[in-house]
Amino acid sequence: MYLSLLKKYQNVLLLCLLCWQFTEALTSDCCNEGETKEDSNDCTSYFVCCNGAFVSKTCESGNYWNSNSGSCAPNNGQCCPSTGTCIDNELEVDPQNCAAYYQCVKGQFVSQKCASGSYFDTIIKACVIDTECICTS
Repeated sequence: MYLSLLKKYQNVLLLCLLCWQFTEALTSDCCNEGETKEDSNDCTSYFVCCNGAFVSKTCESGNYWNSNSGSCAPNNGQCCPSTGTCIDNELEVDPQNCAAYYQCVKGQFVSQKCASGSYFDTIIKACVIDTECICTS
């Protein structure tokens, strides 16, 4: 008897199960207006909730997303360039410090500093003695 009832209503049960899973999937990405969360792929970006969905935003140049304060903050070395993996010994400019740069070590950019009295020349990508007061801080 129960088996015949189950067969009779199996399509209804299946439809209910599918509707429940679909509804669950829709509500899992919902958010509260103004809610923020970090972008795990880029420390200069974040997501903000707008009309029930997260929208990607980017901090102004020189800033990074500080998830503790929930706002963009000046990047003082907390956020390295987000170019993904890099080639060993590749050099990148540090936009916050004219006497510093990033060097690729084992696929990751690592912050480096020029010797005292030097600056990082962005054209030749090397530290140069600062005889013309190019980098004063």
